[in-house]
Parts: sequence; C-alpha cells; structure tokens
Amino acid sequence: MKKLNHVNKLFKNLSDINRLKTVIYIGETEKSAGEVVEHLNLSQPLVSHHLKKLRECGILITTRKGPFVNYRLANTKILTLISEFNNITK
Repeated sequence: MKKLNHVNKLFKNLSDINRLKTVIYIGETEKSAGEVVEHLNLSQPLVSHHLKKLRECGILITTRKGPFVNYRLANTKILTLISEFNNITK
C-alpha cells in the first residue's frame, strides 16, 4: 500500500501542467531554478514552489554549487513514462 501511495503522490504532482513542463524541460540534464524560470516564463516564486513540490515527492533531487541549487530528475525513466502516455493521447 505504501508504494501505491507514493505512485499516487507522483501522479498528483505531475497533473499540474507547470510541473509536467518543468520535468520535461529538466530532462536528462541539470538545471537551475533561474533556467526553469526563463524557459517556462513563470515567476520565480511560482517556479520555486513547483520545484519544491517535485523535490518533496521524489521526482527531483538537488545538488548545491556554491550559493546555487541545481535540480535534476531522480530517475530519468519518468521521461519514458511521460512519453508513453503522450503517445496514448495522440
């Protein structure tokens, strides 16, 4: 049941379009919050909120580089999952 709750949390977080776009944008690379802000054309506080939620549910992990925090996917297989679901809807 615990694993199912984790999957539920993942899908809930990915149901937000901005979080989904963030995950896709980060992809297989590492990005700063500023890069996400610039790419998605969202406010910095909004992006920070979404990054926090994605980190809390285990989709993103962080690395610190001096005063900056960079984000990357904890598991890039999530991109395959998103791609598979995208193909279903075509």
